[in-house]
Amino acid sequence: MVLLAAVGVILTPIYLLSMLREIFYGPENHELTAHQILIDAEPREVFIIACLLIPIIGIGFYPKLLTQIYDVKTLAITARLQNALTLVADRKSDPQTFALQPFTAPGME
Repeated sequence: MVLLAAVGVILTPIYLLSMLREIFYGPENHELTAHQILIDAEPREVFIIACLLIPIIGIGFYPKLLTQIYDVKTLAITARLQNALTLVADRKSDPQTFALQPFTAPGME
């Protein structure tokens, strides 16, 4: 089974690269270019690309737009974790109370 997977991992890029070589460097289809004017991007495609690129660039320059959605919850989790860690540190400093009282997370008491 592993041998079959290894053969697949080797043959897949070989096939993919040979197919891409034919697409980019293969012979030109003169029949297609004789009847039509080929355009790289039509207005519909430019519109779709713009609709995708504008939010991507905007989020890249100002990521706070997305991070503020979960910022409140992250701060709450961080506060609970800090509270729990201080409780553990306090109980570890006094071995008698740590051994007698089991640890309970804040809010679970």
